[in-house]
Amino acid sequence: MNIGEKIKKLRLEKNIGVRELADDLGVSHAHISKLESGKSGASVEFLEKVAKYFHLHISYFFIDEEDQDEFKKSEKDLLFERDLSLENIKKNYNLHIDGEPATDEEVEKMLEYIRFIRHTNKK
Repeated sequence: MNIGEKIKKLRLEKNIGVRELADDLGVSHAHISKLESGKSGASVEFLEKVAKYFHLHISYFFIDEEDQDEFKKSEKDLLFERDLSLENIKKNYNLHIDGEPATDEEVEKMLEYIRFIRHTNKK
């Protein structure tokens, strides 16, 4: 799935129209349409804006969908969470390991791993 297709997928999942997204991001609806159809590309700055709008980390646009097939939706949400603070993760995610609630130490290790994945995908 290319970047435009990912933007369209996000938009449709949230029931947001092309014009609404364009207005919210401060671009023309034609720009969004061209991105989604693959007729134009997006700058990193624009992708950061889109990621922020959808409360995702920009790495979402650079990781292949096939690599995510083994993850559940909640796991994908965590992988692309913008705020990787321990407090936010504990507040918004009910993390369990082998049926037991994850400890703070275990959550910190998971967050380190997510940060590592994001860092290596930027290169």
